[in-house]
Amino acid sequence: MGNRLRRAINHTGTPPQDMGLSPRVTESTTTFDRPSDMIGLALVGVRWGALINVCCGAALIWWLVVANGVPVGSTVMQTIFACLGAALLLDGLFLIPAFGRFLRSREGLQGVYLFCALSAATSALWIVMVTGISQTDWQGKSLILVAMGIGTIATAFLPWAMIARLAAAVLVISLMGHGIEMKIMVAVVCLLASGMMISLDRRRHAIFSNLEDIHRKAVSAQLMVESFEQSGRGWFWQTDEIGRVTYLSESSARKLGKALEDVIGTPFSDFVSSESVEDGHGVATDRTFGFTLTAGVDFSDLMVRAKAEDEVWWSISGMAIHDSRGRCIGFRGSGIDLTDQRKTEAEARQLANYDALTGLANRAMIRKTLEDVMLPVHGILPNCGLMLLDLDRFKNVNDTLGHPVGDELLKIVSKRLLRVVGQGCQVGRLGGDEFQVVVPEFTDRIELGRMADAIIDRLSLPYDIEGVSIRIGASVGIAVAPSDGVDADELTRNADLALYAAKGAGKGVHRFYQPDMHSEADDRRALENDLREMLVNNELSVVYQPIVDAQTERVVGFEALARWEHPERGQIPPSKFIPIAEEIGLVGRIGEWVMREACREAATSV
Repeated sequence: MGNRLRRAINHTGTPPQDMGLSPRVTESTTTFDRPSDMIGLALVGVRWGALINVCCGAALIWWLVVANGVPVGSTVMQTIFACLGAALLLDGLFLIPAFGRFLRSREGLQGVYLFCALSAATSALWIVMVTGISQTDWQGKSLILVAMGIGTIATAFLPWAMIARLAAAVLVISLMGHGIEMKIMVAVVCLLASGMMISLDRRRHAIFSNLEDIHRKAVSAQLMVESFEQSGRGWFWQTDEIGRVTYLSESSARKLGKALEDVIGTPFSDFVSSESVEDGHGVATDRTFGFTLTAGVDFSDLMVRAKAEDEVWWSISGMAIHDSRGRCIGFRGSGIDLTDQRKTEAEARQLANYDALTGLANRAMIRKTLEDVMLPVHGILPNCGLMLLDLDRFKNVNDTLGHPVGDELLKIVSKRLLRVVGQGCQVGRLGGDEFQVVVPEFTDRIELGRMADAIIDRLSLPYDIEGVSIRIGASVGIAVAPSDGVDADELTRNADLALYAAKGAGKGVHRFYQPDMHSEADDRRALENDLREMLVNNELSVVYQPIVDAQTERVVGFEALARWEHPERGQIPPSKFIPIAEEIGLVGRIGEWVMREACREAATSV
């Protein structure tokens, strides 16, 4: 749309203000496309034709009857009366072809002009030739004047024909006393003049048509500009040689919260934030917008933030205006409102880099942060601390109170985390109830341990959600670069091992990474695999612990307890395999098996 407008403006030569947008362009009233125009033109022709006809006829009759004593009933007078009636008839008959040509096309009207001019010129030549070879008595003069009157009256409302008739009449009367040679020479000159008249008329028609074509294109460009501006998709602007606004679309003035009159004459740079200039790729530039307007060089897709109450972003393109000596005398250009696009892009970046629930950095963002923090500086690996957090008993909250309560709990946990770690650290949510804290340029293990304890204490405080008091805990694993890892993958893996150690130590504690944790992790993974095969291999058994009434000292029941007899490791205590079963989702199957086995043994022992 913008390119088409620029082409239309360049073609017509009518851009804003100096470009033709300051006055509103309207349709020309010189065209004859409406019936009312044609009828009015025809009536003018009939009125003037009849008036001239009557005047000429009256003058001839007075001159012949009074001045020369010609009888009224003579042949000459009858001829004059016949010509007078014929002229009046011609006035009416001429309207028929004229109307037809008017109704068909505008070119038809130009054809009528050209035909009448040609007929007037040729008839003038014919009259001059007849005068040269005929007797120049008073009767011949009278007949010539009558013929000239008829020709003049028939085309009275056509300007070129009228001028040709009058010129011919003057020539005829002035040549009455000259010889045949002079009359022939004048006839030849008139013939040449008629050709020049026809050529000039054709050129006038071409110029008139070209002006009308330019006018139509200007109207079309104006309508396109107005439509483009009213659609809200873009706007136009123009400045003078010192950057003052000479034209600005009204929609842009409204965006600035100002009246258009207050904007005109003010430097354009006053309405743009100087620290927000970006190129077409969204990269900040060193040049201010005011400097750009004084450089005299074309620019395009310059993204700026307008000085408005609300956040408004524009993409501005401009073309330098030069005078005949090549000096820059201003700029003209267009702009596009990018506010909605910028908001959409910001929302997309938010979704791509931040957790939708808590607003913390997501897994991808926190990993990039860790990679950036661990980049070598002058070949030296920087110091960095990494904490991995896992909430204790969070799954129980989701299962008993529902996911909406769990989501609200995660939001509160995120706020508490941010308050504890402060501004210098990056907090992210990895998913579920797992969080990560990047502590750049920090290697003091004592301080990291204190921060971890503060996190555990803060997250272990009660939560009041929908009138329900909730208590959870947290376990923290810590790894320190570069001693515990030289890249993001290694450091994260070791912090994860430390987290497993913290959870294995009873939860609610923190653990630093130790190299021997790898063997513990390998042992744990092997135990997980064996635990999945435990029920299939029938390695689980049930033992019963009596429940004794303290007052009567009588056995009132039994508690069924699961025991795992590993084929290689022997007896594995519940305190070791039950937490692992909970993490890998097997505790439900184990509980179901224990209940079935206890019921089976109770039934067989009766």
